Amino acid sequence: MPIILKVLSLLLMFSACTNYFLLPDRFHYSDPRNESHLEYEDIYFASLENLKLHAQLIKDKSARKGLMVFFHGNAENLSSHYLNFSWIPPEGYDYLIVDWRGYGRSWGEAQVEGAISDSIKALELAWELKEKRGYKKFIVYGQSMGGAIVAKALSAFKMTEKINLLVLDSTFYDYKKIAFDALSGHFMTFLFSPLSYVLVTNEYSPENELKHLSIPILVVHGTSDQTIPFKHGKDVFGQLGTAKKWFWEIEGGNHIDIFMRHDGKYRKQFLELLETI
Repeated sequence: MPIILKVLSLLLMFSACTNYFLLPDRFHYSDPRNESHLEYEDIYFASLENLKLHAQLIKDKSARKGLMVFFHGNAENLSSHYLNFSWIPPEGYDYLIVDWRGYGRSWGEAQVEGAISDSIKALELAWELKEKRGYKKFIVYGQSMGGAIVAKALSAFKMTEKINLLVLDSTFYDYKKIAFDALSGHFMTFLFSPLSYVLVTNEYSPENELKHLSIPILVVHGTSDQTIPFKHGKDVFGQLGTAKKWFWEIEGGNHIDIFMRHDGKYRKQFLELLETI
């Protein structure tokens, strides 16, 4: 009976909803100054509903090549995810990392619709910083759940066509398929996996947005990703309507590890790409 109850709870968790894909917390993991000797500014801005949202601009005094706005994955908060790009400010690129509502110091309760709305406001904030501080290039980086959310948000961002590069790292566009993979991957829920196509909504899927984007887009996915399987990255790439697109297949790569492993190969490759856009 306990096993059956766990299975039913999981199915109810997914039922007609995407909010259970979000796993925020408010724990402070580390400080950029202490962990990576990086300078930063805490920036607070308002959501459309006037919730107080938190972001950090992590920077280097000489960084003026570009500004990247970074949308992290579904768990924890920016105080852990900023480490993904702690190496890039000395290379000339500052980055703004954003916490949606319910994450870290941002007010409110986590929800996918709200995260999309918050991402629009964050993009507007980042563009204002780009114009005010004279950054030459504007890069948008969506990682894991952050990729699906920001891709959806771009349809409402007025400066989307000015983005020099959009990066979709280890992400997906179909909530039903992700739920199916999660259920089919465990022996307790395998038999219930087809129900994901009934119980989970694709209301916030960025499928249409991906088809209509015309900006340069880089899709990155590890072949050994156990969190969001590699096939989802190929599906995302296949949906892209832009002619200016690249797919980096990270051989042996796990989830969102492109810049944390692989002997720095992809850090160099990424910097080279940024120079050409």
